[in-house]
This record gives sequence, structure tokens and C-alpha cells, in this order.
Amino acid sequence: MTSHLLARVGVARTFQTTQLFGSLTILENILLAERVGRLGGLVSALRNAETEGFARLLLRFAGVDGDVDRLADSLSHGEKRLVEIARALALRPRILLLDEPAAGLSKGDKQRLTALLRRIADLGIAVIIVEHDMPMIMSLSDLIVVLDGGKRIAIGDATAIRNDPAVRKAYLGDASPG
Repeated sequence: MTSHLLARVGVARTFQTTQLFGSLTILENILLAERVGRLGGLVSALRNAETEGFARLLLRFAGVDGDVDRLADSLSHGEKRLVEIARALALRPRILLLDEPAAGLSKGDKQRLTALLRRIADLGIAVIIVEHDMPMIMSLSDLIVVLDGGKRIAIGDATAIRNDPAVRKAYLGDASPG
């Protein structure tokens, strides 16, 4: 299914590598997505107070502070990740799909990301994450599905996953809890 069709049914996604338009400003990246989400296409390049206000609100919600008129290329990797999530939220999704959102992030950036993902879930948006950073996932997720070789080997909360013999064997080489 194409991205615009996903957006129409309430699904937004981000990818493992950030996909911002580097030659656009931070704010323009959000405005672009907001217009697509609201109007179903690029109808106008004109900013209006309502859309710009909404875009700025999303950036603040995502923890992106400072000059939003800077080029997206000037951002750190962690900042780009937050802007990308804010851009996905501009589509007003019911479901947010994230592919490896913590990849390449520092410990501090992971903490900011985790806090943001909690705030998103608190809004009632379902967050589905493909991620290898198990400490982050264990601290964040209500329900975890573990795959091994593309097959589901476990499903449950963090405690159940941590103690699951199939998970321990597949990922730790040890079937005993510990």
C-alpha cells in the first residue's frame, strides 16, 4: 500500500534511516506532511496561521526547540528522528509505525525518544515499533511480539518475554530464566 493510501486510513510511518527533506526547513518538513494529511495532496505552498501553528505545536510536542526555520540538514541525527516523528504525527494517524527508531541514537536521544513515544501512546495513538534495542522496548511496551527468523516465538508483556524460554534460547543461547 502506498504512503498516501496508508495516511488516508490513519497509518503513518517512519523508516530506519531518516527521510527528511534536507533542503527544506524543519517547519517546512512538517507543513508539507500536514497539508498531505489534511488535504490529501499538495494543494498550495502558502502557509496559513492555522497550519503553521499546528506544525509548531507538533514540533514542541516532539521536543524540537529552537529555530525551526533552519534547514533540516543542519540537525543532529537525534533531532532529525524527532522531526520525522513530528512529521508523521502531522498526518493525524491512529496508528504510528516506527522502523528502528532508536538506531544510531545516543543514550540521551533514546531517553527523549522513549518519552515522546509514551506521550504519543497517551494520546491514544497505537504505536507499533520494530526495534532491536530491547531495554528500550522492555521499558516502553505494553505488548511485545518477538520474532526469530521471521517467525513469532513469543508474545506478552516485558516480564513474560524476559522469562520466555524460547526467547532466551534464541537471543541469549540460554533457556533458563535469569
